Amino acid sequence: MAEVMTPTPSGVGVFCWGPSENRGDVTMAFKERGKRIMKRFVSTLSVSLGIMVLLCGGAFASVPSFTDDFSTDTGQWTYRSSAYRHAGSEYVILTPNAAWRWGQAWLTQDVFEPFRASFRYRAGGGSGADGLVFMFNKKSDYSPRYPDYGGSLGFSASPHASRTPVPGYGIEFDNYYNGGGYGDPSQRHIALIKDQPGNHLAYKNDNRTEDYKWHDVEVIVDESSVEVYVDGGLVIAWSGVIDRTYGGMGFSAATGAARNWHIIDDFHIESLSIQVAIDIKPGSDPNCFNNNGKGAVPVAVFGSEELNVADIDPATLTLEGMPVKSVGKKGRLLAHFEDVDLDGYVDLVVQFQDVDGTFSPESVEAMLEGSLYDGTAIYGYDAVCTVPK
Repeated sequence: MAEVMTPTPSGVGVFCWGPSENRGDVTMAFKERGKRIMKRFVSTLSVSLGIMVLLCGGAFASVPSFTDDFSTDTGQWTYRSSAYRHAGSEYVILTPNAAWRWGQAWLTQDVFEPFRASFRYRAGGGSGADGLVFMFNKKSDYSPRYPDYGGSLGFSASPHASRTPVPGYGIEFDNYYNGGGYGDPSQRHIALIKDQPGNHLAYKNDNRTEDYKWHDVEVIVDESSVEVYVDGGLVIAWSGVIDRTYGGMGFSAATGAARNWHIIDDFHIESLSIQVAIDIKPGSDPNCFNNNGKGAVPVAVFGSEELNVADIDPATLTLEGMPVKSVGKKGRLLAHFEDVDLDGYVDLVVQFQDVDGTFSPESVEAMLEGSLYDGTAIYGYDAVCTVPK
């Protein structure tokens, strides 16, 4: 892309990816039960620009696959303060090479589930400060304030932004040493941080945070681990409990008296989970049943060209927390294979133990969760209704 350092924002939106404030009643019902599910309306098509276009339709998913090369304004980012999409260069400038600036680019959609993300960044070209952060599972309703811009990296809040925590995580590309009081291990380092820039869960000293060259980054956030690769090499590997209270995802950067360009490009995110098609009470419509703690609820998990249901571990499956029913002294699981929909692909039919009180009269959707034998998470949804006891 041509390097143009005099910004002029413009663009046209081509995506439709439902923002968190537009979640429906079903999604909020899941959230009330502790499941933070993002509402996604999906159908895809290819266009001559080679961009995936997400149009409004009707389905749920944990993390949609989303790619943005910033050649157009997709409408999927909220830019704050100094940050904007540079139309001529087709990338996002978080801060220009100017003093006392901060910028943020937030995805309009919350992300709570495990994911794989990749992007390119370029930082430097100035007198040297302060750095940028890729943020995830982050509380997003805060603002840094002068004169604490630089030390905060746009990652923590006012007052005294450098040290006022805001819940969430970030991959930090720091290019200024603020002193021991700020927790900086060195002038140039890459780190996994939590709540504030000085709280380093893991770090590695690295001069690539300020060489003003493009670098490729891949971030893998699994159920209880974080890995960070830069230019194909592993730089951070951390494991521990990840607090997923918040779903904010985006980028931040800041400068102080010293300054640098902080630029990102070619963002991509995809789920580490697989969505599967299911049918509760196969062959019935609507899917109504007594939730009285007696009997079982049958569910078909449909096989396809992409999914071999023999790879699913039945012992890991739950339906809104209800386990697979087992029988006999050896606890044989009630699960078998058959082609339920006669499409030529074998399906998995599972009987879930009915647990009284799992559903309420207002329940309209149920979620199946589990994993493949290789540990890959799966999930699926279908409509339900309950009949009076």
